[in-house]
Amino acid sequence: MRQLIFTLLVTLNLFSSPAFTAGKSAVSNPQILENIPDFDTRAIVILGYLGQRPGFHNTAKWPSVAFAIGDGTILLTAAHCVSHYQVTSQRPVSVDTIVLSPYYGDIFEFEILALDEKADLAILKAPWPSHPALSLAGEQELISAEQILIASRPQSKHIANQLRTELLPVLKIDETDPNTALQLKGTKQVVRGWSGSPMVIPENGKVAGVLTKLGKISVKRFRIFRSTRHDAKGCSVRSIYELLRKNNLESQALGRPSDLQEIPDAEQAFYLATDFFEQLFNINIEGHFQAAQGFLKLRPDSVQAYLLLGFASVAKAGDPNVPEHIYHELAESSYQKALQLDPNNSHTHAVYGNFLKKLGRNAESLAQSEAALSIDPNNRLALINKLTLLKSTELKDTAQRLISIDPNDPNFWFYYSRALLNLGENEKALEAAQKAVALDPNGLFYGALADALVKLDRPDEAEPYYKLMTEKCGCQNCWVRYANFLVKSCPTKLDEAEKALGIAESKKQDRVSKEDMANLRMNLTNERYGALLEESPEKAEALARKLIKKSPQDGYNYWALASALRKQEKYHEAVTAAEKAVKLYPDGSFHPRLANCLAKAGELEKAERTYNRMLDLYPNRPRYWYWYAEFLVDYLPDRIEEARKALEKAQDAPDKRWPIKDEEFNELFEKIENKTAAIQEN
Repeated sequence: MRQLIFTLLVTLNLFSSPAFTAGKSAVSNPQILENIPDFDTRAIVILGYLGQRPGFHNTAKWPSVAFAIGDGTILLTAAHCVSHYQVTSQRPVSVDTIVLSPYYGDIFEFEILALDEKADLAILKAPWPSHPALSLAGEQELISAEQILIASRPQSKHIANQLRTELLPVLKIDETDPNTALQLKGTKQVVRGWSGSPMVIPENGKVAGVLTKLGKISVKRFRIFRSTRHDAKGCSVRSIYELLRKNNLESQALGRPSDLQEIPDAEQAFYLATDFFEQLFNINIEGHFQAAQGFLKLRPDSVQAYLLLGFASVAKAGDPNVPEHIYHELAESSYQKALQLDPNNSHTHAVYGNFLKKLGRNAESLAQSEAALSIDPNNRLALINKLTLLKSTELKDTAQRLISIDPNDPNFWFYYSRALLNLGENEKALEAAQKAVALDPNGLFYGALADALVKLDRPDEAEPYYKLMTEKCGCQNCWVRYANFLVKSCPTKLDEAEKALGIAESKKQDRVSKEDMANLRMNLTNERYGALLEESPEKAEALARKLIKKSPQDGYNYWALASALRKQEKYHEAVTAAEKAVKLYPDGSFHPRLANCLAKAGELEKAERTYNRMLDLYPNRPRYWYWYAEFLVDYLPDRIEEARKALEKAQDAPDKRWPIKDEEFNELFEKIENKTAAIQEN
């Protein structure tokens, strides 16, 4: 009976003692690791992926596992762990593929040298001169092995700083299918996220293979029990040797590391680097910003440390409690420092150029994009930056350059269509958009087709494509574009525009900036109230009060009410309405309306404080400086020189989404000149 119970427990995997089954070694089993010769846990590294699309659209992917072999300059992992890092039409156009080293406590770029999709094996090139590494086993050593240890820093629910292991019996070795040639029986610890980990012979610490997948097997236990077992599978050392020989990498793979010295703060820096990714994927903006800051303090000479801080600072700029320019300045200084450390980094030039373009500093953005292209003529983000900045025939040439890089990338046909629209070649733009849709009919490019039809004054034909875009894709950006179309081209469909904007606001994605969402809401409100305000301010006031009663937390309705009251010269009531709008949306664009109403109500000190707050929040908007200069001229004429300086700042402010018309600028400039002359005469 005792033997029967023992057999049953082992068969059902219910017995916990490692003495009974090799599959029971626990997480980070130090005894197993201590008994493995020549096994340096620091050889196992983490691969990361950070990418950027045009605008402030950063993205990342869950890290993967890899490990160094030979002299430490090459890494092995599963092919599927890095194949999705390569640029495609569905992925960011500028990709930073990085490796986190526990030995250096630092982050580096890596290069994919070779992929064997059949064996699910990848060889990577690391930039360091040396690194702790594992040795490859011989085929006979693999055949003789009875147990194999899998050692990993698995990326499943959390980023693993500490090594985790599991010792498993060899089930079989069969090279018929290379990616499952080495099969181990009955995992307990290994789950998804361990792919790319080394499969090590515990007697000598040598690599027998690379983990590629888990196999799910239904196992019959006696007559009444059936359970599921997961076997670990991977390519064997035979596939590794074949790919190494094919790419002339045997000498590096069979060498040994040299000049390995202790690196200060490596463990803490490695922890902060992994914590950055942990907080990033948990959407903890403050957490990943702090991790980036901490990592930079320990690695002040690391290019990647500055790129991480720039990445995090751009995300942090959405903090409503801090003026966005604070984080924009930090991001910019980070990119500049990265370029000081490595002026030949095409990716950094492209990302910095993209950042400057978003701020409206187009000339500087173009210079950075050109610098990126001088290093890498095929840098896609830099080419796309140029497309949105150029206003000449060079625009078309740049778009055609993208198509020549990859004529089957629908993204490039999309940007080509945009370039042709900017040049007024609307029929050709429509053809390019149709090509983009033909290459990718999944919804991403129907908007480009619709945009071209709008330019051709065919809005009725455009609307179904905007709708199809929201049905096929349906991301936040799609709904915003549809709402924008309805606001600008379909004035009788403002209720539908309201619904589309509401759907966009309900999305959890942040593909559209808060500022752009606020501008769309303001444009919609303007369209809804604008004509009525000119026709009858009293009717506009009545409509605003009706909508406020229906939606008392919607600041835009209070903003519209302030407009109607100001039009009727009810300035104190207008102040109350504008104050409510600002209170509901303190980081919105309502400060100018409040400041203007305060000035008209004679509350000049409050008005100036509001203007100052407005400029603290948005120092890069030229129209805001223009309004402040106008306020000084009209209400504080003794400060005419301050008004002149404010108008100069309006001329230099970089955010061209808030432009000043030439006639407006000239009119206010002439007004300042006349008042200056009058003061001098007196």
